[in-house]
Amino acid sequence: MAFYFKFVKPSAGTVISSPADPLEEGGGYECFVMYACDRLARMDCRFRIGGFGLDGWGFDVAYDMSSFMEELPSLIEGVCARQDVDLFLYPQGVERTLFFSDESSVISIRCESDTKWKPFPSVEKVPRREFIAMLRNFARDFSESLLSAAPLVADQPPFGQWRNAVESAIPTD
Repeated sequence: MAFYFKFVKPSAGTVISSPADPLEEGGGYECFVMYACDRLARMDCRFRIGGFGLDGWGFDVAYDMSSFMEELPSLIEGVCARQDVDLFLYPQGVERTLFFSDESSVISIRCESDTKWKPFPSVEKVPRREFIAMLRNFARDFSESLLSAAPLVADQPPFGQWRNAVESAIPTD
């Protein structure tokens, strides 16, 4: 199975029954991400990520996905600028680093594990357009889901841009 990631939006009509929690003053992107992931976990949202011989890495939305989200803006920026990007996924039991390299028409991804699990193969290639489509779809679906799950952060940068202008926020080239 080739490397993939996907955010699965909540079922239609799914709402959170508890009132919105206030955000900490002075919170930055990482605080917004943790808050948003906690709120999305209370809904029928799922995060799918896999590859390197393992279909589905068992990420939960509340904590594991936040480690991915913390580095997503750097991944988007690096891929769009055709620069190498490292993404460290730190949740216990996952503990792996993904190294993304642009090779013109493909994104080469190398996986290194800090656990007993070893990726096989250790390098996978995804067509650049397909990878950018994954980035766009993930960012849009995550941001749209925030409107119901965490309206207090839904318009915070970069979430609002991902929802309102995903094509300009994540260009194809």
